[in-house]
Amino acid sequence: MHRRRTLLTACVMGLSLFAASAWPGSAWGHRLEGDAQAKKIQKVKIESWFDLGGVPIGAQVRVFRKFDGQLLLERTLDETGKLTFFADWEPLHVVISAGDGHQKELDIQPEADITSPMPAADRSSRVEIKDILVGIGFLLALAAFILSVRNSRRLARLGTNTK
Repeated sequence: MHRRRTLLTACVMGLSLFAASAWPGSAWGHRLEGDAQAKKIQKVKIESWFDLGGVPIGAQVRVFRKFDGQLLLERTLDETGKLTFFADWEPLHVVISAGDGHQKELDIQPEADITSPMPAADRSSRVEIKDILVGIGFLLALAAFILSVRNSRRLARLGTNTK
């Protein structure tokens, strides 16, 4: 009988070990699940300024999706004339309104190189030498017109005085 109990104990122990190894420990608790997705985004920096100096503080900025014209963002520029935000990796259309008829429209194409830092805006004057020469030519033409009107009046007065 002692031998029978030893054999029975050995069988129970063997089955217990087999059952314990068949079920992993995580089956008795809860599992952690997870999912990750990545979407390519772009950091957009908008700067605005007046060509003769100064910035349009509080100018209204509206950003639209280029493909369907849907409004994505509507904010104002800060005291330095800048606005930075993140947007999906797609072409954008930007409208900056500073009031009093001042409006600028920009198109943004996503850059292929996303690792380089964002460059500063080129705030150099957009006035070229041809613009200056056109302005001087306009002033000279205006002066010639004024002189011709003055001369025609003088000739008209001389003509009435000699008769």
